[in-house]
Amino acid sequence: MVDTGKVNHRKRLRGARSVHSAVRMYPPILSLLGIDLHQGREIVVRLDQGASVGVAGIYTMRDGRIKRVLVRRKSGTNRFIGRPNLLPYGGSLGGVYAVDCARDHPKGTIVKSEAFPKNYNSQRRVWIVTRRWFEVSGRVFQRTAESVQRHQVRLKRMSDRFEEFDGSLFPHCPGRVASKGF
Repeated sequence: MVDTGKVNHRKRLRGARSVHSAVRMYPPILSLLGIDLHQGREIVVRLDQGASVGVAGIYTMRDGRIKRVLVRRKSGTNRFIGRPNLLPYGGSLGGVYAVDCARDHPKGTIVKSEAFPKNYNSQRRVWIVTRRWFEVSGRVFQRTAESVQRHQVRLKRMSDRFEEFDGSLFPHCPGRVASKGF
C-alpha cells in the first residue's frame, strides 16, 4: 500500500498484463537517498516527464508504510512550483530546475533552485538563479528561515557556482543510489 498523503492506492503487479503495462502502473524509482534524520533511505520517484523537465516526488517509510514526503512553503500550503509536493528537475533554454541536499547546511536540508534567462531577447547568456532551502521535520519539508537568494550568473558557470545544477537530481545526497536505465 502506498500513502500519497490524500488517497491510499493498492496496485498489484499480478494485475499487469505485461512488463510494459507494469512500468506504466508504477512510477519509476530514480534514486534512493539518505535525506532525513531517520535510519534508512528515502525513495525518489519520477511522477511525470516532459520533453526537458521531469517532476519527482519523495517517499519514505513510516510506521511500516511507504508515505509521501510533503513539501511546504512558509505559508503552510502544500504547493511547490505551482503544483502540490512536486520537485521539478532538468530544463532547457527556457528554464532550468535543480534539487539537491544542501551540503553546507545541517543534515535533512535540501536546496531547490530554478534559473531563467535574464532577457529572453538576448542570447540567454546571463541567467537569474533563485535558491530556496527546506528542512525535513517528520515527513514534511518546511521552508527554512534562510532568505531566498537570487544571483545573476552566466550559463556556462552555473554548475560551477551552484553544485545542484551538475546534471542529475539530488547529486550530492548521502547514501545516494541512482537507478539505472530511467
